[in-house]
Amino acid sequence: MVVHREASTKISPDNSVSSKKRAGMKKNNINIQKLLLIALICSIISSDDVFSQTAFKGIELNSWKSADGDWHFSLLIGTNRKKLIQEIKDPKVTIVGVANLKKKLAELPKGENVFWVNHAKEPVPEKAIKDLSEYSKSIGIILYINTI
Repeated sequence: MVVHREASTKISPDNSVSSKKRAGMKKNNINIQKLLLIALICSIISSDDVFSQTAFKGIELNSWKSADGDWHFSLLIGTNRKKLIQEIKDPKVTIVGVANLKKKLAELPKGENVFWVNHAKEPVPEKAIKDLSEYSKSIGIILYINTI
């Protein structure tokens, strides 16, 4: 035996939903909007937290001298694998000059470990090494230098 129940929404003779039901539906919509807003705020806060934490395996600072004689750099998230030269020298991540590198280093969270590897055939000038080493220390970055 099958028993059918009537729907709880009562429709008036003119086929409209009662004002009481409409008010309840409106209240539910407002509650849903509030929940969505809270979820959005939480996701924004948590995404900011991700960027304020240090990288698990540190950051790799790569350096090389371009054909025009300028020093170029890239900052890549550390991994257990050797990076391809195409990744290291990708124009999207290339930083030209020490001044621009300092700006990027300043964006890293304090306490970040940065491992510097030189990919040039010649060593990085001592002046640049000293300058970046002192600057990193002043902003709370731990710079490990292997530029030989």
